[in-house]
Amino acid sequence: MRFATTIGRFGACALGIVCGVAQAQDYVERANALYADIILDQRSDLVILPAIAAMAEPPRGVETVRKAMLQPASNSPIWREAKAWAEGEAQQAALVVLDEITDETDYRLAMAFGLPYGVETLAQEPGGIGIIAADLHIDLDVAGTPLLAGADFRYLKGVKNLYCLVHVEATRLAEEGRVGDALELLADGVFFARQLADREFAEEMTVGIELMQSCFERLRDIVYLDLRGSRDLADEQPTLSAVIDRLAERTREDFAGYVGIERMTFPMANRLAGDQLAEHVLTSGGINPSTFVRTMAFLTSRGNPMMLFSQTPRWEQASADLNLTLSDAKEHIERIQNDLLGRWNLRDPHHPLMSQQTYYDQLQASGDPALTALDFTMGALADMLDLWQQIRLESIGTRHALALAAYEYAQNQKAPSESSVRPRWLPKIEPDPLSDQYLRSNPSLQYVIPGRHINQETHTVNFVFSDFANFQKTFTGDEFLLYSVGADSDNNVAVEIQNTPELVLGADYLIWPPVLSMLRENLMTLGQLN
Repeated sequence: MRFATTIGRFGACALGIVCGVAQAQDYVERANALYADIILDQRSDLVILPAIAAMAEPPRGVETVRKAMLQPASNSPIWREAKAWAEGEAQQAALVVLDEITDETDYRLAMAFGLPYGVETLAQEPGGIGIIAADLHIDLDVAGTPLLAGADFRYLKGVKNLYCLVHVEATRLAEEGRVGDALELLADGVFFARQLADREFAEEMTVGIELMQSCFERLRDIVYLDLRGSRDLADEQPTLSAVIDRLAERTREDFAGYVGIERMTFPMANRLAGDQLAEHVLTSGGINPSTFVRTMAFLTSRGNPMMLFSQTPRWEQASADLNLTLSDAKEHIERIQNDLLGRWNLRDPHHPLMSQQTYYDQLQASGDPALTALDFTMGALADMLDLWQQIRLESIGTRHALALAAYEYAQNQKAPSESSVRPRWLPKIEPDPLSDQYLRSNPSLQYVIPGRHINQETHTVNFVFSDFANFQKTFTGDEFLLYSVGADSDNNVAVEIQNTPELVLGADYLIWPPVLSMLRENLMTLGQLN
């Protein structure tokens, strides 16, 4: 896993920016130089992408990561087809490769995803032509010019197919009673997604974080269903402990762990893309008439001829209205980058700076037409801090939830308190990262058993979603709840749950019981699965 410092990477980019106007390919080379610390035999992309290319497409019902996560083992045609697909030779071979590229737990020695931007470099690498032929590369062609702003991350569809497979296979293994194998597979999924979270475009890093989160959710989901069901893990407690240790931010020997959420660095390629695009379509006097309309129309249409035809008049009008020089654009880009990077480095969602409007949001609120052009490269950076806060909580919460479950397997009773899992299953209790006391008093996540930690024998939770209907569920003393106080930093006793790092007044973030398990159960009750 790459471990260059943010300061070093940013400094390298900044030095290049002051070197004057560069040719398009120079910016691509600078973007690819961000991966120069990955040696060829540590390149996971050169191994996993050919395996993904050989896979069959996921069948209907599990063709997206979310659907694959929710799909239960059943007698339905959807599950039978999904199961047969997961058992297929090419799919099983891809899972073997996934295990191989995530075997190393020392991030300094582990493999990393070093797929270059554009086809020129990739074509010269071992197996590169095959990866290009399988359409699993990153295309930069924008009307004949290699532009980072037009990066088409074609490999991501194949990677998402792989994670559909991971989730279907985890369900299949658990159905067969091989719960420990399912957990180890999902831990592999966390590790590979962590490699993607080291990518230098925000769009790639976002997918990596989202796939990490999907595996954290499923780890809790698989254990929850087993703990409430056949309890196969009772005979595999060493496996559960090993998985918890594998996911640690720091090892029991106090070395940096592989997952290393704290080591995640701010993506730097978006700024390179912004500067390159600005130099391509702007001049010191304003719009470059020979490149602006054609380039921007191509970017908004992604090369679709019919859309290109309709987008051209829009950008012709914009070229007449937009009063933006090259130096102004670069100043906007630098200010957006520095503002967001500064917030990222604070690592504190409750710092006073976080309540102030970002420079990017100021541009949006002002209606400044400059944002229209800048959005292509800098817009994806706006949500990175929220994503980082959420994956940090998911990582901490998953370790603690699995440790509390391990206690219950071992003792046949619920832990009296969250600290009961220390030191056997966790070396220390980690704080709730969304609490406003995180950097001061290190408050733990909230651990509640109805009838024991709260007076009521039952506790009703309202689950709120942006993409599913809301529902309620009542819990009794045979369940424990583990939750974060959420971005409002107010302990609302998990009366309302909305799992988001964004500020929602009156809502908490539930780790256990897993929201995914609750959602699947509700959808099955409504007859909306299968």
